[in-house]
Amino acid sequence: MQIDQFESEVESLSVQTRKKKGDKDKQDRIEGLKRLLERHRFHVRMLETILRMLDNDSILVESIRKIKDDVEYYVDSSQDPDFEENEFLYDDLDLEDIRNP
Repeated sequence: MQIDQFESEVESLSVQTRKKKGDKDKQDRIEGLKRLLERHRFHVRMLETILRMLDNDSILVESIRKIKDDVEYYVDSSQDPDFEENEFLYDDLDLEDIRNP
């Protein structure tokens, strides 16, 4: 849902900035939204991979439970100004082959 919301806002701001060239605040917001979109998409890819691994019995449920709180924190708080992302969230799951930060 957040991805859809961000994409919609980027589109809206892009249309507005085309009409009024040089609006620095809107350009900054667009860049910030694009960074958030990139991080959200990364997490979606990682979670989809974990789901496939779970379906294939190649990862233990207990391993996934260990990251649950961090994933929920990311979803709930990633837009907070003082949010600090756990860059090592997926390290214990041995997903190195699919990582694209």
